[in-house]
Amino acid sequence: PFSPIFPASSIMSTTQKAADFAGMTLRGEDRTFRPITVLPGIGPKSAETLEKIGFTTLAHILGQFLLFSCDSDLMEAWFDEKLGSGLQDRHKKAATEALKNWTENHL
Repeated sequence: PFSPIFPASSIMSTTQKAADFAGMTLRGEDRTFRPITVLPGIGPKSAETLEKIGFTTLAHILGQFLLFSCDSDLMEAWFDEKLGSGLQDRHKKAATEALKNWTENHL
């Protein structure tokens, strides 16, 4: 079952999540893969929807981005397909931009 990384009362802004995400590793201190809620633009509701189709960790989402050869347009279209209107355009762009920046800095 879904468990957000942050309690509902302390959910970070997309801007703060983007700043934190840039230097983040795929695994947390406990060596488990980080949840997808660390990705800017992805909150608890979107994470729950993605979990239902098997995307439970940041590594899963990053893998999908890499399958699209880091193409932002394809990733945004994928978010549209999987989340529909459940993900606002600004959040979709924030998630895609964060993935792009992360891959450029870490791969």
